Amino acid sequence: MLGLMTLIWSVNFVIGKIALREFPPLSLTTLRVILSALLLWPVFFLTAAPGEGARMWAEKKKLVWLAFFGVTLNQGFFVTGLKYTNASHASIIVSLTPVFVLIVARLHGLERFTLFKVVGLCTCMAGVTLLTLSRHPLGTGTPASVVGDALIAASSLCFSYYAVLGKEVTARYSSVSLNTVAFSIGALFLLPVAIPELSHGSLAGHSLKAWLALAYMAVFASVIGYLIFYWALRQIAATRVTTLSYIQPVLVALMGFFWLGERLTLPEIAGAAVILTGVAMTERG
Repeated sequence: MLGLMTLIWSVNFVIGKIALREFPPLSLTTLRVILSALLLWPVFFLTAAPGEGARMWAEKKKLVWLAFFGVTLNQGFFVTGLKYTNASHASIIVSLTPVFVLIVARLHGLERFTLFKVVGLCTCMAGVTLLTLSRHPLGTGTPASVVGDALIAASSLCFSYYAVLGKEVTARYSSVSLNTVAFSIGALFLLPVAIPELSHGSLAGHSLKAWLALAYMAVFASVIGYLIFYWALRQIAATRVTTLSYIQPVLVALMGFFWLGERLTLPEIAGAAVILTGVAMTERG
Protein backbone atom coordinates (compact mmCIF):
# COMPACT_ATOMS: atom_id res chain seq x y z
CA MET A 1 0.00 0.00 0.00
CA LEU A 2 2.84 2.40 0.79
CA GLY A 3 4.42 1.52 -2.54
CA LEU A 4 1.16 2.41 -4.30
CA MET A 5 0.99 5.67 -2.35
CA THR A 6 4.57 6.52 -3.37
CA LEU A 7 3.79 5.82 -7.03
CA ILE A 8 0.62 7.95 -6.92
CA TRP A 9 2.46 10.86 -5.31
CA SER A 10 5.39 10.54 -7.72
CA VAL A 11 3.07 10.84 -10.73
CA ASN A 12 1.48 13.83 -9.00
CA PHE A 13 4.63 15.93 -9.51
CA VAL A 14 4.33 15.57 -13.28
CA ILE A 15 0.55 15.91 -13.33
CA GLY A 16 0.83 19.03 -11.19
CA LYS A 17 3.21 20.64 -13.69
CA ILE A 18 0.70 19.93 -16.47
CA ALA A 19 -2.19 21.44 -14.49
CA LEU A 20 -0.13 24.53 -13.62
CA ARG A 21 0.27 25.34 -17.30
CA GLU A 22 -3.33 26.59 -17.20
CA PHE A 23 -4.41 26.96 -13.54
CA PRO A 24 -3.00 29.62 -11.19
CA PRO A 25 -1.44 27.93 -8.10
CA LEU A 26 -3.95 29.12 -5.49
CA SER A 27 -6.95 28.28 -7.68
CA LEU A 28 -5.54 24.82 -8.43
CA THR A 29 -4.87 24.11 -4.75
CA THR A 30 -8.29 25.30 -3.62
CA LEU A 31 -10.21 23.41 -6.31
CA ARG A 32 -8.20 20.29 -5.55
CA VAL A 33 -8.97 20.45 -1.83
CA ILE A 34 -12.67 21.27 -2.33
CA LEU A 35 -13.12 18.41 -4.80
CA SER A 36 -11.33 16.04 -2.41
CA ALA A 37 -13.65 17.03 0.45
CA LEU A 38 -16.75 16.58 -1.73
CA LEU A 39 -15.59 13.09 -2.70
CA LEU A 40 -14.90 12.10 0.91
CA TRP A 41 -18.16 13.21 2.55
CA PRO A 42 -20.39 10.46 1.04
CA VAL A 43 -17.85 7.82 2.11
CA PHE A 44 -17.75 9.35 5.59
CA PHE A 45 -21.53 9.16 5.98
CA LEU A 46 -21.50 5.51 4.86
CA THR A 47 -18.60 4.34 7.02
CA ALA A 48 -18.42 6.57 10.12
CA ALA A 49 -18.86 4.80 13.44
CA PRO A 50 -21.77 5.88 15.65
CA GLY A 51 -20.85 8.96 17.65
CA GLU A 52 -17.59 9.51 15.80
CA GLY A 53 -18.60 12.98 14.64
CA ALA A 54 -19.32 14.08 18.21
CA ARG A 55 -16.00 12.72 19.44
CA MET A 56 -14.15 14.55 16.69
CA TRP A 57 -15.95 17.77 17.57
CA ALA A 58 -14.56 17.42 21.10
CA GLU A 59 -11.05 17.47 19.59
CA LYS A 60 -11.78 20.23 17.11
CA LYS A 61 -8.79 22.36 18.10
CA LYS A 62 -6.29 19.59 17.34
CA LEU A 63 -8.08 18.67 14.11
CA VAL A 64 -8.04 22.29 12.95
CA TRP A 65 -4.26 22.39 13.42
CA LEU A 66 -4.00 19.06 11.62
CA ALA A 67 -5.94 20.43 8.64
CA PHE A 68 -4.06 23.73 8.63
CA PHE A 69 -0.62 22.12 8.44
CA GLY A 70 -1.47 18.92 6.53
CA VAL A 71 -3.80 20.36 3.90
CA THR A 72 -3.82 24.16 3.72
CA LEU A 73 -0.10 24.89 4.16
CA ASN A 74 1.23 21.59 2.82
CA GLN A 75 -0.73 21.59 -0.42
CA GLY A 76 -0.60 25.37 -0.85
CA PHE A 77 3.19 25.46 -0.54
CA PHE A 78 3.57 22.34 -2.71
CA VAL A 79 1.53 23.55 -5.68
CA THR A 80 2.97 27.07 -5.56
CA GLY A 81 6.51 25.75 -5.22
CA LEU A 82 5.95 23.36 -8.13
CA LYS A 83 5.03 26.39 -10.23
CA TYR A 84 8.50 27.88 -9.71
CA THR A 85 10.72 24.81 -9.85
CA ASN A 86 10.86 21.64 -11.89
CA ALA A 87 9.36 18.29 -10.93
CA SER A 88 12.71 16.57 -10.41
CA HIS A 89 13.99 19.26 -8.05
CA ALA A 90 10.73 19.22 -6.10
CA SER A 91 10.86 15.44 -5.64
CA ILE A 92 14.45 15.61 -4.39
CA ILE A 93 13.48 18.19 -1.78
CA VAL A 94 10.44 16.09 -0.77
CA SER A 95 12.76 13.13 -0.18
CA LEU A 96 13.87 15.02 2.95
CA THR A 97 10.45 14.34 4.53
CA PRO A 98 11.67 11.44 6.74
CA VAL A 99 14.37 13.74 8.12
CA PHE A 100 11.84 16.48 8.85
CA VAL A 101 9.58 13.90 10.52
CA LEU A 102 12.48 12.81 12.72
CA ILE A 103 13.17 16.41 13.77
CA VAL A 104 9.50 17.15 14.53
CA ALA A 105 9.12 13.83 16.39
CA ARG A 106 12.22 14.66 18.44
CA LEU A 107 10.75 18.06 19.37
CA HIS A 108 7.63 16.22 20.57
CA GLY A 109 9.71 13.74 22.59
CA LEU A 110 8.82 10.80 20.33
CA GLU A 111 12.31 10.15 18.93
CA ARG A 112 15.86 10.61 20.14
CA PHE A 113 18.96 11.67 18.25
CA THR A 114 21.91 9.31 17.91
CA LEU A 115 25.32 10.23 16.55
CA PHE A 116 24.55 8.42 13.30
CA LYS A 117 21.27 10.34 12.92
CA VAL A 118 23.06 13.67 13.47
CA VAL A 119 25.67 12.77 10.84
CA GLY A 120 22.82 11.84 8.49
CA LEU A 121 21.11 15.19 9.10
CA CYS A 122 24.34 17.08 8.36
CA THR A 123 24.82 15.03 5.18
CA CYS A 124 21.30 15.95 4.05
CA MET A 125 21.98 19.63 4.59
CA ALA A 126 25.21 19.37 2.59
CA GLY A 127 23.27 17.74 -0.25
CA VAL A 128 20.62 20.46 -0.18
CA THR A 129 23.36 23.10 -0.37
CA LEU A 130 24.96 21.37 -3.35
CA LEU A 131 21.57 21.00 -5.05
CA THR A 132 20.69 24.66 -4.47
CA LEU A 133 24.00 25.82 -5.94
CA SER A 134 23.41 23.73 -9.09
CA ARG A 135 20.04 25.04 -10.24
CA HIS A 136 20.67 25.04 -13.96
CA PRO A 137 18.94 22.01 -15.50
CA LEU A 138 19.38 21.47 -19.22
CA GLY A 139 16.60 20.89 -21.71
CA THR A 140 13.17 22.43 -22.01
CA GLY A 141 11.93 21.88 -18.47
CA THR A 142 11.10 24.74 -16.11
CA PRO A 143 14.29 26.11 -14.49
CA ALA A 144 14.45 25.45 -10.79
CA SER A 145 14.60 28.41 -8.43
CA VAL A 146 15.53 29.08 -4.82
CA VAL A 147 11.97 30.29 -4.15
CA GLY A 148 10.41 27.16 -5.63
CA ASP A 149 12.76 24.84 -3.74
CA ALA A 150 12.14 26.73 -0.48
CA LEU A 151 8.36 26.47 -0.90
CA ILE A 152 8.61 22.73 -1.56
CA ALA A 153 10.79 22.37 1.57
CA ALA A 154 8.17 24.32 3.56
CA SER A 155 5.51 21.96 2.22
CA SER A 156 7.48 18.91 3.37
CA LEU A 157 8.05 20.44 6.79
CA CYS A 158 4.33 21.10 7.21
CA PHE A 159 3.53 17.56 6.07
CA SER A 160 6.03 16.23 8.63
CA TYR A 161 4.26 18.07 11.44
CA TYR A 162 0.99 16.70 10.04
CA ALA A 163 2.40 13.15 10.12
CA VAL A 164 3.58 13.38 13.72
CA LEU A 165 0.45 15.15 14.98
CA GLY A 166 -1.74 12.77 12.99
CA LYS A 167 -0.11 9.75 14.64
CA GLU A 168 -1.61 10.87 17.94
CA VAL A 169 -5.21 10.72 16.67
CA THR A 170 -5.17 7.87 14.12
CA ALA A 171 -5.87 5.29 16.80
CA ARG A 172 -9.15 7.01 17.70
CA TYR A 173 -10.62 7.70 14.25
CA SER A 174 -10.81 6.07 10.83
CA SER A 175 -8.70 7.24 7.91
CA VAL A 176 -11.84 8.34 6.05
CA SER A 177 -13.10 10.43 8.98
CA LEU A 178 -9.79 12.18 9.57
CA ASN A 179 -9.30 13.00 5.91
CA THR A 180 -12.87 14.21 5.45
CA VAL A 181 -12.50 16.65 8.32
CA ALA A 182 -8.96 17.69 7.30
CA PHE A 183 -9.86 18.49 3.69
CA SER A 184 -13.09 20.25 4.65
CA ILE A 185 -11.34 22.52 7.15
CA GLY A 186 -8.43 22.97 4.73
CA ALA A 187 -10.87 24.15 2.06
CA LEU A 188 -12.32 26.73 4.45
CA PHE A 189 -8.84 28.14 5.05
CA LEU A 190 -7.96 28.22 1.34
CA LEU A 191 -11.16 29.59 -0.18
CA PRO A 192 -10.89 33.19 1.10
CA VAL A 193 -7.30 33.41 -0.18
CA ALA A 194 -8.21 32.06 -3.63
CA ILE A 195 -11.41 34.11 -4.14
CA PRO A 196 -9.59 36.95 -6.01
CA GLU A 197 -8.19 34.48 -8.55
CA LEU A 198 -11.42 32.51 -8.88
CA SER A 199 -13.51 35.66 -9.32
CA HIS A 200 -11.35 36.93 -12.18
CA GLY A 201 -12.15 34.11 -14.56
CA SER A 202 -9.31 31.75 -13.67
CA LEU A 203 -11.63 28.81 -14.45
CA ALA A 204 -12.47 29.89 -17.98
CA GLY A 205 -11.03 28.41 -21.13
CA HIS A 206 -9.09 25.50 -19.62
CA SER A 207 -8.48 22.40 -21.71
CA LEU A 208 -9.74 18.91 -20.96
CA LYS A 209 -6.15 17.90 -20.15
CA ALA A 210 -5.97 20.53 -17.40
CA TRP A 211 -9.25 19.43 -15.84
CA LEU A 212 -8.18 15.77 -15.96
CA ALA A 213 -4.91 16.74 -14.27
CA LEU A 214 -6.91 18.48 -11.52
CA ALA A 215 -9.10 15.40 -11.17
CA TYR A 216 -6.03 13.18 -10.75
CA MET A 217 -4.59 15.48 -8.07
CA ALA A 218 -7.87 15.36 -6.14
CA VAL A 219 -8.95 11.73 -6.59
CA PHE A 220 -5.61 9.93 -6.51
CA ALA A 221 -3.00 12.18 -4.92
CA SER A 222 -5.33 13.64 -2.26
CA VAL A 223 -8.12 11.17 -1.51
CA ILE A 224 -6.51 7.78 -2.20
CA GLY A 225 -2.98 8.85 -1.25
CA TYR A 226 -4.03 10.41 2.06
CA LEU A 227 -6.32 7.50 2.93
CA ILE A 228 -3.42 5.09 2.51
CA PHE A 229 -1.18 7.41 4.50
CA TYR A 230 -3.49 7.54 7.51
CA TRP A 231 -4.24 3.84 7.31
CA ALA A 232 -0.47 3.18 7.40
CA LEU A 233 -0.04 5.52 10.38
CA ARG A 234 -2.31 3.19 12.34
CA GLN A 235 0.05 0.30 11.64
CA ILE A 236 3.59 1.67 11.98
CA ALA A 237 5.59 4.70 13.17
CA ALA A 238 5.43 7.99 11.27
CA THR A 239 9.16 7.87 10.52
CA ARG A 240 8.68 4.50 8.81
CA VAL A 241 5.60 5.60 6.84
CA THR A 242 7.59 8.37 5.14
CA THR A 243 10.66 6.25 4.39
CA LEU A 244 9.64 5.43 0.82
CA SER A 245 9.65 9.13 -0.09
CA TYR A 246 13.31 8.86 -1.05
CA ILE A 247 12.30 6.59 -3.95
CA GLN A 248 10.30 9.45 -5.47
CA PRO A 249 13.24 11.37 -7.04
CA VAL A 250 14.16 8.38 -9.21
CA LEU A 251 10.59 7.86 -10.40
CA VAL A 252 9.93 11.57 -10.93
CA ALA A 253 13.23 12.11 -12.76
CA LEU A 254 12.31 9.36 -15.23
CA MET A 255 8.77 10.66 -15.74
CA GLY A 256 10.00 14.26 -15.96
CA PHE A 257 12.50 13.25 -18.61
CA PHE A 258 9.92 11.53 -20.83
CA TRP A 259 6.84 13.69 -20.20
CA LEU A 260 8.20 17.17 -19.43
CA GLY A 261 11.59 17.24 -21.16
CA GLU A 262 13.40 17.90 -17.84
CA ARG A 263 17.08 17.13 -17.43
CA LEU A 264 19.32 16.92 -14.37
CA THR A 265 22.94 18.05 -14.51
CA LEU A 266 25.73 16.00 -12.96
CA PRO A 267 26.07 18.41 -9.99
CA GLU A 268 22.33 18.09 -9.35
CA ILE A 269 22.55 14.30 -9.50
CA ALA A 270 25.46 14.48 -7.06
CA GLY A 271 23.41 16.69 -4.72
CA ALA A 272 20.49 14.26 -4.91
CA ALA A 273 22.82 11.33 -4.15
CA VAL A 274 24.21 13.12 -1.09
CA ILE A 275 20.68 13.93 0.14
CA LEU A 276 19.47 10.35 -0.28
CA THR A 277 22.61 9.06 1.45
CA GLY A 278 21.88 11.37 4.38
CA VAL A 279 18.25 10.23 4.52
CA ALA A 280 19.35 6.57 4.54
CA MET A 281 21.87 7.26 7.31
CA THR A 282 19.24 9.06 9.36
CA GLU A 283 16.79 6.19 8.95
CA ARG A 284 19.37 3.54 9.87
CA GLY A 285 20.48 5.63 12.83
